[in-house]
Amino acid sequence: MKQLLIILSAALLLCLPHASVAQSDDDRGYLQAFLEDSLSGAGRQVRIVGFAGALSSRATIDELTIADDEGIWLTLRDVSLDWSRSALLTGRLEVTELSVAEVLLPRKPVTPDTIDVPAPEASGGFSIPDLPVSVNIEQVKAGRVEIGEPVFGQAAVITLNGSAKLADGEGTARIEVNRVDGTKGEVTLAATYANATDVLDLELTVSEDDGGILSTLMALPDNPSIDLTVAGSGPLDDFVADITLATDDTPRLDGSVTLKGTPSDTATGDDGTTTAPATDRSFALDLGGDIAPMFAPRYGAFFGDDITLKSSGTLFADGRLTLDTLDLNTRSLTLSGNLALASGGWPTVIALNGRIADAEGTPVLLPLPGEQTQIDNATLGVRFDAASGDGWDADIAVNGLNQPTLKLGTLTLKGDGTLTQGEGASLGGVMGQLTYAIDGIELTDTALAEAVGPRIDGGLNFDWTEDAPLKLSQIDLTGADYGLTGQAQLDGMTQDLNLSVAGNMTLTAANLSRFSEISGQDLQGATKFDAQFTFAPITGAFDVDLQGTGDNLAVGIPQADPLITGQSRLTLTAARDETGTRIDNFEIATDQLNATVSGTLSSDASDLQVAARVNETSLVQPGLNGPATLNGAIRQAGNDFTVDVRATGPGGVDLNVDGTLALVEGALGRINADINGSVQSLEPYSQLAGRDLSGSANITSQGWVDLRDYTFDLKTDLTGRNLSAGIPQADGLLRGDSTLSVVARRDGTVTNIETFRLASDHITASVTGTLGTDDGSLRVDARVPDASVVAPALTGAATLNGTLRQTGTDWAVDMRATGPGRADVRVAGVVPIVDGAPHRITGTVEGAVQSLSPYSALAGRQLAGAVNINAKGWYDPRDATFDITTDATAQNLGTGIPQVDQLLRGASSLDLAARKAADQPLIVDRLNLKTSQLQAAITASTSGADTTLNFDASLRDIGLFTDGINGPATAKGTAEQVGDNWRVNIDATGPEGTTATVRGEVATDASRANIDVAGAAPIGLANTFIAPNIAAGQARFDLSLNGPLALASVSGRISTDNARLVLPEQNITLAPIVTTVNLAGGRATLDTTATVSTGGTIRISGPVSLDAPNTADLAIAVNNVRITDPKLYDTTINGTGSVQGALTGGAAIKADLTLGTTEIRVPEGGAEAAPLLDGLTHVNEPAAVRATRARAGLIEEPDDTAAGGSNSRIAFPIDITLRAPARIFVRGRGLDAELGGTLRITGTTANVVPIGRFDLIRGRFDILTKRLDLIEGSAQLQGGFDPYIRFVAETSASDTTIRITVEGLASAPEITFTSTPDKPDDEILAQLLFGRGLDKISPLQAVQLAAAVRTLTGKGGGGLLNGIRERFGLDDLDIVTDENGETGARVGKYVTDNIYTDVTVGAKGDAEVNLNLTISPSLTARGSVASDGETGLGLFFEKDY
Repeated sequence: MKQLLIILSAALLLCLPHASVAQSDDDRGYLQAFLEDSLSGAGRQVRIVGFAGALSSRATIDELTIADDEGIWLTLRDVSLDWSRSALLTGRLEVTELSVAEVLLPRKPVTPDTIDVPAPEASGGFSIPDLPVSVNIEQVKAGRVEIGEPVFGQAAVITLNGSAKLADGEGTARIEVNRVDGTKGEVTLAATYANATDVLDLELTVSEDDGGILSTLMALPDNPSIDLTVAGSGPLDDFVADITLATDDTPRLDGSVTLKGTPSDTATGDDGTTTAPATDRSFALDLGGDIAPMFAPRYGAFFGDDITLKSSGTLFADGRLTLDTLDLNTRSLTLSGNLALASGGWPTVIALNGRIADAEGTPVLLPLPGEQTQIDNATLGVRFDAASGDGWDADIAVNGLNQPTLKLGTLTLKGDGTLTQGEGASLGGVMGQLTYAIDGIELTDTALAEAVGPRIDGGLNFDWTEDAPLKLSQIDLTGADYGLTGQAQLDGMTQDLNLSVAGNMTLTAANLSRFSEISGQDLQGATKFDAQFTFAPITGAFDVDLQGTGDNLAVGIPQADPLITGQSRLTLTAARDETGTRIDNFEIATDQLNATVSGTLSSDASDLQVAARVNETSLVQPGLNGPATLNGAIRQAGNDFTVDVRATGPGGVDLNVDGTLALVEGALGRINADINGSVQSLEPYSQLAGRDLSGSANITSQGWVDLRDYTFDLKTDLTGRNLSAGIPQADGLLRGDSTLSVVARRDGTVTNIETFRLASDHITASVTGTLGTDDGSLRVDARVPDASVVAPALTGAATLNGTLRQTGTDWAVDMRATGPGRADVRVAGVVPIVDGAPHRITGTVEGAVQSLSPYSALAGRQLAGAVNINAKGWYDPRDATFDITTDATAQNLGTGIPQVDQLLRGASSLDLAARKAADQPLIVDRLNLKTSQLQAAITASTSGADTTLNFDASLRDIGLFTDGINGPATAKGTAEQVGDNWRVNIDATGPEGTTATVRGEVATDASRANIDVAGAAPIGLANTFIAPNIAAGQARFDLSLNGPLALASVSGRISTDNARLVLPEQNITLAPIVTTVNLAGGRATLDTTATVSTGGTIRISGPVSLDAPNTADLAIAVNNVRITDPKLYDTTINGTGSVQGALTGGAAIKADLTLGTTEIRVPEGGAEAAPLLDGLTHVNEPAAVRATRARAGLIEEPDDTAAGGSNSRIAFPIDITLRAPARIFVRGRGLDAELGGTLRITGTTANVVPIGRFDLIRGRFDILTKRLDLIEGSAQLQGGFDPYIRFVAETSASDTTIRITVEGLASAPEITFTSTPDKPDDEILAQLLFGRGLDKISPLQAVQLAAAVRTLTGKGGGGLLNGIRERFGLDDLDIVTDENGETGARVGKYVTDNIYTDVTVGAKGDAEVNLNLTISPSLTARGSVASDGETGLGLFFEKDY
């Protein structure tokens, strides 16, 4: 009801003399102004209707409303004031009636969401305003007061009646409030008092039904009915008032207040004489009952069922006061004590003891608002007795405080000191010390818990004497690693509350990281602040001197942290008084930053000087380097702020800004500015811009912009040199000197571009015109003299000219562009703009390009030919619908794609008409494509909602795309729209039995299909893609697609007839190849068997997933496959393998293969191939010739991977084991060796890692008449079928040990000679062959030496013995010499895989048979028998290390 009382009081103030005299004929205007001044607060609007009678004894108002930002919140109707104006002349105020017929209060007023920023000036001192003269009202009446639910929590309608009278020492008051909306509610107050009899009559009655206003406001459980009475009558010396309170007709509280007066023993006057007896007044309060039901049930344990409050005391005539008893008891609370005050108000006795605890020891839930609060127990004690001395002490302890968001183990507050009473001239005072400790702090808010820590300690000392300031010293607050210390002084506590605080404080934080989470920033470092200050809370005046330091500070902002690391310093010296705020110095200084602010602040005349310097900008923004500065002044004149600043930075930036900012109702309005500056190099700002910048620029700009409606008037001139933005097409245009001039203004919604001109050596461009009117237009002109600056491959000029004209919301576009290749294109159309977005665009495009070749580099392929195009139609960007027709002709078009270029050679034409409706498929009404090789036609016919497409295409010769297959190919058919489907019927034919039929239906939205595809095609169609390999045969297919357009919906069968594959590089032909592929369930099951031309078969079978990553599980069987290279090797392979995993990458290739008898030939040499012409360049090479050279391996394709390209082949992991226990023979150039072992090939197909090798079993090395046994030998693969071999033979001649090493690829090994002692190669060879030095051999021996060299270099042929061995199928044939010099012949042959035998026959007819049995790779049994009867048998264990 506060608002109602304000209005009634304001109306009553009209009775005062000054109000009546001040009235004018404009009654309404004065009263409205008066009420607006009386009702303080922002956002309130007062409106008065029908005000009359201001100068009479009866003033009336028909209606008065008060509104805020959300509308009217208070309405008064039929307000009247009936009073006696003449009574004022006798010093009496007589009001007959003050009434209002209706009051509407639907809600409380809304407080604006604005933040009142304190003014820079301090306010005046605090003072209690003088109250107006007292007012006596005979009758106050409100006929109907409607209160909305938001006010009390429920809607209510009440009436109010009352009267008051104060005259001749007697007073009466009567107030009645009744609820009249169907719910009972009554408040009655009747009181009288007479000075003559000292008798007080008081009766207060409050009664309302359940769910009433009081129970709602008090939030009583179940909103019970309430009945309250306070009644008493009698003289004040013997007065008793009885108090009763009941809810739901159940007594809750009853008791009494008793006042007694007894004559004082004596009363002493100022002169010490005894005066008339005075009265000592005693009082007693006795209340009790069960009030627990009036609180939430959970508080029942605290209150219990019986609460008592008893208190008694006496106010003596000489001013002394005693509170003899104070006892408050509930189930969990006891509070007792007594108090005595001397006549001067100083305590003489204080005794207060309290305890909160549950008798059973359980936690106590306190009846406090807000979060639920429990404690284990709490104690309170305060003690002082002047009779025992001047010492006092107090303590408070709380244990086990528990809230949902906070827990405290213990909280203690202790104090002690002295209290001295003032007597006579001596002044009283109190002093002492307080200490506190909070331990076991637990917070559910982890950020707050980290900041506060588990414990806080502290304390302070205080000292206060009458008429003196309160002094606080040794102030201490200590946390985990932070603290606050200092001292302060409070003055003015007795001077109308004009308080002032002075002191000095020190704040430290040794680890700011604990405040990171609560601040939302990654804080680091340590800080300390020292402040000396004075502060007046009422006026807001202050004077502060702040000194702060920091150590390795960080705030988690990458741009700021490098500037504040290390040692930092903050200084603030400032003061505030009635004239404003003065900043003598505000400075932040670090190793990299220095910033200062000084000046004055006031509401309408501020003046600030600012300066800042960053020593190294690279710390703030990578890429920048060097310092940056800002210097200037900000001055205020009323609502205008003048800014005059200069900024410098990296790259020689020097910018001056001189402007004015106007504030309108607290927001920025018009900004006027002059800007001029330069930058010597934009390169340092490249990283900031995210692109490579360079060049220099100068800029001048003048004008204004109004942020309220975004109108402006600007003029800008920019000059640049070698400007670059990292955009090659634009950078070329700005090379050298360039200028940009802009003159533009915006008035209301109309923007006028008077000048927009860009000019350089490489471009001139201009735009002029008007925007925002119904007939606006823009003129665009641009010319690039040499297009090569935009695209290096282009030459010649390029232009763009035209207009954009506005008619209402439509923009008409008329543009013409010319360019290299004699390109000339014109675009005309209309673009409607509705709600800022384009709608259906209509237009035409006409143009021609006489030569496409200049655009090859832009297209990334070799273009050629000429083209003419005419197109018209419309396009709607809202739903991507369109309707276009195109007519284009071309001559000798080239795309750089040989297969396509063959089709486009000569004259070609295209006639196209296509359209697309919303949510409908693309419809090609007409398509006619004609070239020298290809003809295609599509026509559409429409019947009702259905459309039928007919197409007919023919290719003159399919041989354009594949070798060995020639002849025409045709495809024709129909696609008929039937409801939501397209019915497809297609027939295709081609040479060599190529046929295909497609029958079925496809959904118009391409979501599903049910079609069958059957036919046959020559496998040779793939030859272009598998060259130089060649495929032949026929593939037959019978497939279906039923379901979504996905491979999982495909089923059917593919098979081959008479298929064959020629692999020329491997000298292998696979024929016949029998293949079947069954497709179902999203995978293809493959079964292929191929016969190898050199012998043997290969079979591959298993499933492959059709969807990526094409997971396969293929089994491979190799059966007696012969692999041969007549010059290098000849072997057979048996075994199995598998391919498991994703064929798009990652599939594992595994195999376990066994080699049969293997011959590795070291080439003996022969006629060398004719040398190729190195460096030969083919000019205008025909495609057929290039294809032939490619198949012959005479063209080296570029290696994309070497250049970091992305076209590297996919690597697959491999694990292949090659087993050959024996019978790997290496022969040639005098070498004859047998090897065996196991080789494992691992790694990937891109990086093969062999493990193991084939090692020497036996062997020799022949050179002329010398035969050397091999002591070491091996063969292994290193990424191809050309094995890497190493063999070592050793012998002695004279005093020389000779070693011969054959090492390298089998196709071209190197032979080296070494000796001990070291000798030249020819000397070593002479010693080996003839046992003598080179200077001692005969001419015949020299010829023999040359022959030996020829054999070693591969020029000597295989020899007679090698020919005989091969003719008779022997594994070994040799002529040997024994230790006696006798010659013999040795023949060797493998009987089985692990049994080898040789027979040696001497010149005298003696013979010897040897037999070797290989039991394991390390264990061999050997036996021999000679013609002379000598035999031998032995076991041999061999192992390589």
